[in-house]
Amino acid sequence: MDFAWLTQIAREWFEINREYLDGAMRMPSFRSSGSSSELGAWHREPRLIEISAAHVSAAPWVEVLATLRHEMAHQYVDEVMGVHDEVPHGPAFRRACRLLRVEPDASGALAGSADPGADRVRRLVEKLLALGGSPNENEAAAAMRKARTLMFDHEVDAVQRDVERHYVVRTVGRVRRRHDAWELLLGGLLAEFFFVETIWAGDYDAALDVEGKSLHVYGTPANVAMAEYVHGYLTHVMDELWQTWARTSTRPLGARARLQYLHGVLLGFRQKLREQERERVAASAATGSTALVWRGDPRLVAFYRWHNPRVRTIGRRAVELTEARVAGREAGRKVTVHRPLEGGSSQVGGLLGD
Repeated sequence: MDFAWLTQIAREWFEINREYLDGAMRMPSFRSSGSSSELGAWHREPRLIEISAAHVSAAPWVEVLATLRHEMAHQYVDEVMGVHDEVPHGPAFRRACRLLRVEPDASGALAGSADPGADRVRRLVEKLLALGGSPNENEAAAAMRKARTLMFDHEVDAVQRDVERHYVVRTVGRVRRRHDAWELLLGGLLAEFFFVETIWAGDYDAALDVEGKSLHVYGTPANVAMAEYVHGYLTHVMDELWQTWARTSTRPLGARARLQYLHGVLLGFRQKLREQERERVAASAATGSTALVWRGDPRLVAFYRWHNPRVRTIGRRAVELTEARVAGREAGRKVTVHRPLEGGSSQVGGLLGD
């Protein structure tokens, strides 16, 4: 299996060298390392890049690529810049890292201080989401609105004060060659309402040797954790809603109807969140507040654009309102994201944090 992911590493090296360095380097050899402490290494004399097999097994591919770019930066310093008299992570190496869109520490995070209020906000939001599990629909909806307002106020304050924050990128969901309409809509929904940036980008599942795309989420650690939680929660709930609706049908429903229903659920949930957002803006306007509309975090956008310098936007397509999609939309308008009660799904409940 090492041969499969090493072949993928070679492909990634070629694309990164072409895309960011205009093909300035010659391809080296690649080898799997048995080290559990050193993620990767560049060896000048044999012209060899090593990547830890344990790292590939344990880490998302986006982190493996950060390691690869880190070692490519060392190679660039040696073979293109010809600098051999600096400390390993000196000024030349840092310049190479900027070219390769990787941080010198290879963590995938932009340098910056931690947001001191983020953990407090996260704890409060978790308590509100727990209230969202109330059987009282109005109480659950109110808890979700309050959680959203709390996150909004924190983000607006951080942007207005131009706080230097820590950003990360994480991959969410499965690596697949083709993603369904509901998956694409869910990615857009996270970016619209949960203070993250998202993009469908190339990815690789080393365990299955599958190359495709997955959803990449950019943001502060707290907001990325929230986006991961919402993604997992909605994916779980949508399938339950589909099974319930399918059992009530008087005729057989196939895979096409299921995809339409799931897409409809997210259309309804998005409509609900947009209505809540309009209500929040109206309430803020009534109190004379000037911070009415979220216009994004410039520092996050810069981090996102730095990683994705050639982003393009794909236009939206109209969708057919089939019976399944309409039913899903109605169900989606009733969905409230919350923490499951004790004994609920640990897969969903454990995503939000420690």
